[in-house]
Amino acid sequence: AAEYRAWGQFAASYADVVARSLRGPLSVVVVGRMGGSQAEALWRAARSSGDPDAVAQHLDPDVDPELLAARGLPPDRIAAYLCVGTSCSAPLTDEGSLRRALESAHERLMTQTA
Repeated sequence: AAEYRAWGQFAASYADVVARSLRGPLSVVVVGRMGGSQAEALWRAARSSGDPDAVAQHLDPDVDPELLAARGLPPDRIAAYLCVGTSCSAPLTDEGSLRRALESAHERLMTQTA
């Protein structure tokens, strides 16, 4: 593990991969009909995360009922769920709440790996 010291400038890439593997993955699942104003606002916020490793998924109850059922998410509630690792938030129903939760999660993840 100590051989990275001989890698010079390439050690930065190694450190980035190590940091990514030490923190839990960040994901956002938006539930709501595509084209609906509330779901679209949540989708915009989900995609606005500055984290290049974040995963965003939009599940439409009319198109993805099996995926919603598999995740245990209610198909009749328009909401976003922010997950870090295996821990997920309560339903976030407005764009501002989701943006604040994303910023907070990103700060916590950066603090953990710093």
